[in-house]
Amino acid sequence: MEIKVFNTGIYSVNTLLVHIDEKNVFVVDPAGCIETQDEKIVSDYIKQNSLSLSGILLTHGHFDHITGTKILKHDFENIKIRPMLKRTVNALPAGDLSGKRSTFNFDEVLYDGKLKICPL
Repeated sequence: MEIKVFNTGIYSVNTLLVHIDEKNVFVVDPAGCIETQDEKIVSDYIKQNSLSLSGILLTHGHFDHITGTKILKHDFENIKIRPMLKRTVNALPAGDLSGKRSTFNFDEVLYDGKLKICPL
């Protein structure tokens, strides 16, 4: 399994691009944002390398790990967004740092006390 790491967002946290196979990928904790001018870095990489984005996995709801969710959902409309934990859903702040709330529809919580293994 190939994993590419991007340091994104205001704290330069790790955003992971995980290969499912040669052309299909998913993103873990997209943190790019307009304030650091890296909001398109993951999206551009996916497009430039002719990859197919299957979804986004959010490990937790801290703003510095989710600010890139909004732009990825905009650029890849049919992707699935999945939080790891139920409490992640309740903790999600704005999709950017503007103070506005963003709403995302989650397809399934991956872990709610019992391990669920499912493809994105």
